[in-house]
This record gives sequence, structure tokens and C-alpha cells, in this order.
Amino acid sequence: MISTKKEDELSILRIDDYINFLKNAKDKNFTFFRVKDSKYITSSHHNIILRHDIDLSLKEAFRMAEIEAKESIYATYYVMVDGQYYNILEPENIDYLKKIKSMGHEIGLHFDISNYEDIQHQIKILEAVIEGKIFSMAQHTPVNIGFYKKDIANIIDAYTLTKYIPNLEYISDSGMMWRDYTFEEGLTLGKNLYLLAHPISWLNSKNSLISIIKEIKKMAIENRKNSFDEFIYGQIEYYKIRKRASDK
Repeated sequence: MISTKKEDELSILRIDDYINFLKNAKDKNFTFFRVKDSKYITSSHHNIILRHDIDLSLKEAFRMAEIEAKESIYATYYVMVDGQYYNILEPENIDYLKKIKSMGHEIGLHFDISNYEDIQHQIKILEAVIEGKIFSMAQHTPVNIGFYKKDIANIIDAYTLTKYIPNLEYISDSGMMWRDYTFEEGLTLGKNLYLLAHPISWLNSKNSLISIIKEIKKMAIENRKNSFDEFIYGQIEYYKIRKRASDK
């Protein structure tokens, strides 16, 4: 059961609870929407816009996408292209993205204006990677640095949906901390719901986001170290080959 704690306390997020929530929502006749399809919502209740911000790892995003597709639920996955925490050009990540898209989920841009503000350039990069069109975008940590206020032609800003969708309640698990409601509690409000879930928080056994980030940091450092070690080994082998050639 997904439970509410005090606003300044971390919540325990478990994937089994998330799956149960999805099933409960379907049993209560809620209809799920991707962000790009939210314009088709006309009623004032029993609709859910489901969104995921992929801050740290595409592996967990892929696992979450599989879980949702199994339930015939399709969401929007917002992906970073600036390489701060993962590289979408790595073959494994390209594969994850294409598979997520092929399941029926939407891929959108997750951007950080404190790092790189050319949003249209980032959109073009992501479109090239997924070999498809980007329809929406969502800013990373707007609470910390302020909301991006420029309009991008034919791109939906995910943070503006509450202005256009009738009777819409925004519920987020950001920082593994619930605010006013949990996802389960949202089902009882008699409203349309706009839900933000971070796959990394639900698919990791640790109960602290800081601990999760530290674990991913450790793995990233080790992977980068291995890449440099392989480069060094290759350079040493190159020198050996050159030396053998010169000794002939």
C-alpha cells in the first residue's frame, strides 16, 4: 500500500505497490494518457496523464515501460540528452529508447536550462536517436532554478497542462516525498490526475534517493574507469605493434 508520510519524510516506494496502483486505476475505470494525447481529455474526472522523468538511468525506465505495457498502459518518458548522468548515444541506451518507443510509450525531452538552453537543438538530437518525432518536453528541477517560459513551436510543455486540462490534480513522487496525496489517494479525489513517477525510485531496493544516486555514481565512475583502462591497453598494444614493425 502506498502510504503518505509527513511532507519532510521520505516515502518507501516499491514496484509491487506501483503495479497494484495501475491495476486499481483500471478497475476504477480510469483512462491513461500520454502527454501528447492529453488534448483529447474532455471530461473532468477518471483520466490519468502518466509521466516519467528519467534523471539517472534508462535501464530502470525500460523496466518500468515493460511493466506498464504489460498492463496495456502507455506513458510519456522524458529523457535527457545533455549527458550529465547518462549518455543516450551509448548503444545500450539507444536500444532502450527504441524499445520503449516501440511498446507504444511517448519519448519526450527532459531538459536542464542551467546546463544547456538550446532546447530545439536537444529536440533534434533526441529525434535522431529515436528516429521519430518529439511532441513534448519537461524541465528538470524547475523548483530549484525557475520555470522555462519560452514556447517551442509544436512542442507541449508538460508543466502547462494544469492550465488546460479540466479539474486536473498534479501528484508527484519527486525526491521520494509525497506532497498532498499519493497516487492511490488520487484515485479517490473525483478528479483528472497528472502523475509524475520516477522509475529509479520504484525499482531500487534502497529507501533513500541520496543512496540511490551514490550507487549510480559509483557504477558510472567504475564504467568510465574501465573505458579509460581499455583505451590505455589499446594504446600500449598499438606501441607494441609499431615497435615490432620497426624492428623488422
